Amino acid sequence: MSSFAVVVPVYNGRQTLERCLGALLLSDERPARLVVVDDSSTDGSGELAEAMGAEVIRLNGGPAGPAAARNRASFGLDTDIVVFVDADVEVHPQSLSCLVAPITGDPGMAATFGSYDDDPDSSRIAARYGNLRHHFVHQQSKREAHTFWSGFGAIRREVLVAHGGFDERYGRPSIEDIELGLRLHAEGWRIALVHEAQAKHLKDWSLGQLWKTDIFRRAIPWSRLLARQRHLPDDLNVGSDQRASAAIAHLATLSAVAGMFVHPALLGGAGVLALGWAGLNRRFLTLLARRGGARLLAGGAALHWAYYLYSSVAFGAVWLETSIRRLRAAGAGKGGSPAAPVDVSR
Repeated sequence: MSSFAVVVPVYNGRQTLERCLGALLLSDERPARLVVVDDSSTDGSGELAEAMGAEVIRLNGGPAGPAAARNRASFGLDTDIVVFVDADVEVHPQSLSCLVAPITGDPGMAATFGSYDDDPDSSRIAARYGNLRHHFVHQQSKREAHTFWSGFGAIRREVLVAHGGFDERYGRPSIEDIELGLRLHAEGWRIALVHEAQAKHLKDWSLGQLWKTDIFRRAIPWSRLLARQRHLPDDLNVGSDQRASAAIAHLATLSAVAGMFVHPALLGGAGVLALGWAGLNRRFLTLLARRGGARLLAGGAALHWAYYLYSSVAFGAVWLETSIRRLRAAGAGKGGSPAAPVDVSR
């Protein structure tokens, strides 16, 4: 097996870092190097990592973000493969070998990534819903992926370095891993989603944290990235079934509002649409019920409905903004002056 190192970026993550590193040290495949990048933590995360035997790289001057932290460690390594693990992720014992094996066995495979498991650490409904949604989407998605996930992902170091690493303009956790994966895929590199490589997410999301992350660090920047490419992949959380669920959620919500203020008969239509939505999402709703009973099913279904509404609104707003910019740029070009490039990356 090719040599691999594990890189863990951390910013004030001492609360979960011990479990993260402990699981890595007990994995079936031990990494050649275990590197923790302390991104200006103030809670002793770096000291804890050193006490547990990890190499520690310290970034000073304020947090630079996980993209910069991963790059700083990866560019200085001498291993064939780099495995990224978030500081709030506890890998299963066999997951490292599952994640690395496809890369070592296929020279055309640039990267792999896994998923959260179906047993989140938190007891909060928002946290359990968010983690189970991630698990479900990854487990139901195609093994041949078009993007990348660095919460628990592996990549050939030479490929990472040759492509300049993660885009460090993402100064906070966002879609820097997705953007890297899209670049690699566009150049013909293969990326695999390894369903068997799973890990427990230790993050205890509050409802506010979940919505803030979903909207401002995922939906909006990802929509801008897709708008720039003018292509919607039929996979992960932009697959055709996801789009249909979003459309039905909007129609049902509008029908319900119209039924309350215009004509009560429209409430029946809203109910029929809601049943159709439940049918499309029955496997995920079944997972919620199996993992948390009626309480998680009810709360998770409401959160999932809201997720489709706000994610699609963010997506639509970004694509409208992008279309307007392109039309203005085209109009300026026809007017005789050179049209400036349309930057929709922000």
